[in-house]
Amino acid sequence: MRSIKKISSESHSFIFYFFKKKRNIAIHGWLFLHRITDNRTTGPHQKNLTIFKTIVAGNKSNRLNFNNVVIVTTMWQRLDKINTGYERESELKSGCLKDMIERGARTTRLREENQQDALVAIAPIVDLFNHRHNLRQLSIEGQHEMAELNEQLRNKTLAFKKILAEMEITLVKHQQLLGKIDKEIKRPKTDRVGLTSLLDEYTNVDNALSAGYNQAQDWTTKIGETQGKIASSSLLSNLRGLCSS
Repeated sequence: MRSIKKISSESHSFIFYFFKKKRNIAIHGWLFLHRITDNRTTGPHQKNLTIFKTIVAGNKSNRLNFNNVVIVTTMWQRLDKINTGYERESELKSGCLKDMIERGARTTRLREENQQDALVAIAPIVDLFNHRHNLRQLSIEGQHEMAELNEQLRNKTLAFKKILAEMEITLVKHQQLLGKIDKEIKRPKTDRVGLTSLLDEYTNVDNALSAGYNQAQDWTTKIGETQGKIASSSLLSNLRGLCSS
């Protein structure tokens, strides 16, 4: 006779091979059905529950949560007294299903065997799928946005560095001209034509240095704005909101 562990392992391997590998179908949630008409938890029921939890857990049983599991109690319409169902449901929640519920599993009732009630039963799994789908879409869009912003930041930083390099060369010329002007002024007989030429050149270089400083200030502001966009990206804010919901 095969053990529960053996049955669980084989079932887990078959399910994930059939859906994920063979048909490339992702498993987003699990339904565990329990007849509310059963007046006690039997050995076979406990065995099925153990197998189910092992299949869902796979090789992650030590750190598993059951937030993608919905426990559905069925056959409510076959009860003679509805209060009997409520009592059994309460016993299940405080008994054999307690650990799954504490680790995120949700419970719902299939009151009537029809499509409407069935859709209500699987609604939590559909909501979980939509949540994950939205996260995935926002993640893709966020990656594109971040790539574009980072490219803008790189380009602006390169432009800023180029201006700084040009300003460094201009500053050297500026200092050299000041030295030449000072030397010319201190000569016993000043060359007025040469001094005028030096002063004109100095004015041009000084204007270029001022213009470079203004450009550097502009690029510093632009770089700061881009860094601000990266830090306060609306898509990233949405992702954080979804992750915390």
